[in-house]
Amino acid sequence: MEDAGGAGEPKEPGEPGEPGEAEGRERSLLRNGDFLRLWLGQVLSSAGSGVSRLALPLLVLALTGSPAQAGLIAAAQSFPFILLGLPAGALLDRWNRKRVMVLCDGARCLAFGSVPLVWWLGALTMPHLYGVALVHGTALAFFNIAQLAALPRVVPKAQLARAHSLNTASEGVATLASPGVGGLIIAAASTTVAGAALAYLVDAASYAVSVAMLSTIRTPFQGSRTAAPLRHLHLKILEGLHYIWSRPPLRQLWTVNMLHRMCFAPVQLSVVVLATQVLGVDPRGVGLLFSAAGAGGLTASVFTPWLRTRVSVGHSMLGLTACHALGLALVAGAPSPWVAAAGLFVTGVMETMTGIVQVSYRLSVIPDGLQGRVNSSYRFMSFTAVAVGAAAGGMLLEQLGPRVVLLLLASGIALISAGIGLTGARRI
Repeated sequence: MEDAGGAGEPKEPGEPGEPGEAEGRERSLLRNGDFLRLWLGQVLSSAGSGVSRLALPLLVLALTGSPAQAGLIAAAQSFPFILLGLPAGALLDRWNRKRVMVLCDGARCLAFGSVPLVWWLGALTMPHLYGVALVHGTALAFFNIAQLAALPRVVPKAQLARAHSLNTASEGVATLASPGVGGLIIAAASTTVAGAALAYLVDAASYAVSVAMLSTIRTPFQGSRTAAPLRHLHLKILEGLHYIWSRPPLRQLWTVNMLHRMCFAPVQLSVVVLATQVLGVDPRGVGLLFSAAGAGGLTASVFTPWLRTRVSVGHSMLGLTACHALGLALVAGAPSPWVAAAGLFVTGVMETMTGIVQVSYRLSVIPDGLQGRVNSSYRFMSFTAVAVGAAAGGMLLEQLGPRVVLLLLASGIALISAGIGLTGARRI
């Protein structure tokens, strides 16, 4: 549903709806060289991230034996976004988005590459891992907003949903393959810690490739704009927040997204604890469980464009969150790894579909000049929710165990679905 609040308002250069640079050269996505380079770089970095994402909880559990510590370090990755998320969006509406993306991936390459180095030197500690998490979170705060805001400049508006689905499909392929690869890497090493260090090296290499790909893209990642003085930065941040709050569909999706992210944040750690401590699965098996979720994400990326053309955003979110809750409940009660894998496939489908539905809608209604600020407002609340959910989930795991925690998370998502159905969000 289009945002009625934007009807009749003057358009900015490059705003969705105007024939900006991408609009003027509509063609197949697969013939768009700049998009392909952007996409390929993210495929490889997503694959590397999938390997290290599996390694992190296994590494922390091997070093400390504490789910609470694993939850806190996951929360630490989101903490920089809480501090920097809102100013990052306003600054990215002033800065060169491509240059920022290159610097962010370069920083992550160095940070992740430091883990195998300090392990080899015999100096790997939890404080070092917290430092890497903070660097990663800081880079993520800027990179993700810049990437999302740049996409409408690289592809035409009519292809945004398709482009985002292709991006999500690549992440689905990476999520499908990389946990299995990560599990093999970790299991092949002499210890879990040694295998995790090697997994971090793989991720560092993937960020190096992404830097190379980004550096070759010729299309500007932003339109012409006049930067306001830095002393007005707080006003630009408030402008992004006001844009969301004054438009009920965006405001309602903002709330749904925040609560959904909070409930889903502890799922990965909960599944790792369930698999290793209850179901008796080794690192290879843990990787295959998350590959099932990746297969779900890949499936979702194929069918979501079809869904978007036939079902409204509100009704899509209502059904998808309900099915997401059912998938998590199946994982919570799983008597075997095979049943857990089936539940994770369902959750992978639903989580990915909710992301595509929300992001493609936002990209289609937010002006280019506000993309950074509005999306940073969304990401600020999302990452705040992720930090709270990850930290609380880790502490609850130590007290209640993985099955109870997963059931609580499923119940929370079911309540979100009911809230969508009982409010105006279903009419978006």
